[in-house]
Amino acid sequence: MATNQMLVRCSSLSKLRTKPQKAGETVAETTKKYLLREFAFWHHGRKEEQSNKYIEKGHARENDSLDLISRKIKRVLVKNTVRLSDSYITGEVDAFECIGIDPELWNVTRATDTHDAKSSWSLITFLESKLSKNVDDEYYWQGVGYMRLTGAQRHHVHHCLVNGTPQAIDKEKYYLKLALGIIDDSIENETYNEKAKQIERNHIFDLGEFMNENPWYDLTHEPSEWSFDIPYHQRISTKTIERNEEEINWIPIGVTNARVYVANTFLNG
Repeated sequence: MATNQMLVRCSSLSKLRTKPQKAGETVAETTKKYLLREFAFWHHGRKEEQSNKYIEKGHARENDSLDLISRKIKRVLVKNTVRLSDSYITGEVDAFECIGIDPELWNVTRATDTHDAKSSWSLITFLESKLSKNVDDEYYWQGVGYMRLTGAQRHHVHHCLVNGTPQAIDKEKYYLKLALGIIDDSIENETYNEKAKQIERNHIFDLGEFMNENPWYDLTHEPSEWSFDIPYHQRISTKTIERNEEEINWIPIGVTNARVYVANTFLNG
C-alpha cells in the first residue's frame, strides 16, 4: 500500500491536531510517533496490535452498552457493522439512527445521528468521565470523522457503566491469589474472601443481569447479601457533538499534511 493512500482512522484524528510543545517544530512528538506506526503499516505492511484490559472490556461489552443507551434515550439504535472510508479517513461507528420506520432504509450513510459507546472499566473511570462537560479531544475528533463519513448531523458519545466479564473478574482473583501466596483453594482465607468480594463489586453493577448471563458463575458473595446494584439511569453519561463543516473540511488538509510529513521523513534518505 502506498503512503500517499494512507487513511487515518477516525479514532486517531486528534493526533493530527496535537500542537508541538517545542519552539520551531511543526509536528508534535505524539503525532510523529503515531505517523511512524502508520508508515510501518501502509508502506511495509507491519502492524503491532495494541490492547489492554480497558479495550478488551469495550469490545466484549459493546452490545450491553448499546442496550443501556437505547433504554436511556428510549429510541431505536441500529448497530453498525460497516466500516466506511473516503479518500482520507476510515472508521466504524458503533450505532446510528435514521429517519423513518422502514428497516430497509436503515443505512449508516443515511444516519441523522451516530452513537459511540465507551464502556467504562470501573465506577471510578466512569465518574471521571463526568468531571468535564466537554468531550475528550480524542472522542471529539473521532465523532467529527464519523459525521464526515456518514453525513450525520450529530454524534453522541456515551460513557456506560456495564458489568464486566467473568473472565476479567477471574483474572483479578487469580492475581490476588498469587499476591497472597494461595496455593490450596480448599483452605478458607478470610483476607482473600474480602478482597475477592471487592473485586466483584468493582465489576458488577447489576447482579441479576450478570447472573442471568453467567448462571454458572461461582460468586464469592452470597447473593442474599448483595446490595451494590447501581440503577441503570445512573450508569450512563452522554455528550453530544454538533456537525461543524469547518472542522469536517479540515480533515483532508490535516491528512494531506500528514502524508507529506511521512513521505519526507521516512522515504527521503
